[in-house]
Amino acid sequence: MAIEEQPIICYNGALILDGDKELSSVHIGTQHLQQIYELAEANNTQLGLYYKNEWYVEVDSERVQKEIRYTKTSPVFRPTPETLSDWKDREIGAHKIMLMSTKESADILYPALEEKLGEHLNLYRSNDTLIEVAPKSVSKLSAIKSLLQEGESLEHVISFGDNYNDIEMLQNSGHGVAVGNAREEVKAVANAVTLSNTENGVAHYIKKHLVI
Repeated sequence: MAIEEQPIICYNGALILDGDKELSSVHIGTQHLQQIYELAEANNTQLGLYYKNEWYVEVDSERVQKEIRYTKTSPVFRPTPETLSDWKDREIGAHKIMLMSTKESADILYPALEEKLGEHLNLYRSNDTLIEVAPKSVSKLSAIKSLLQEGESLEHVISFGDNYNDIEMLQNSGHGVAVGNAREEVKAVANAVTLSNTENGVAHYIKKHLVI
């Protein structure tokens, strides 16, 4: 099986681009953003706000530096109220939010978010100190479904993942692969496990099983 180059970029399912063409965009509105900000402020939690290629944070941190290394991009540092005001004027919102705190603060904040906003938003803890938020209607699985063309189905899809928000995608793809550093819950639902991300697990699996 040969792999064709696909110029489609997906940002956690909330924004899907084909080159410069926007195929789909769903964002978190300013009303919910304000509620999240107020809850975060009450729990000493910093926000990372994302819209398309825009990324805003208030202060630098170890988590922010880690994200910079992972994404090869840099944020704009400015107070969150300024970002919310700017976005309100531009009639846009967040494609994704990262809430960065201590474990103790996250333990309090996560159930508060679930209670107040769980009906409207997708919430999950990436780790003890990080909570990620996305629009309710989008997920990695919904993004894949939106990209399927006529005659294609999820059975034709091979997906790779490592965290809780990948489980639905792996379970519903024709073949779900967990990387070696994935959470045990993710490995449990995968059809196969490859090497870790630091060992180029995805590339290793593709080269071994898909490229001819």
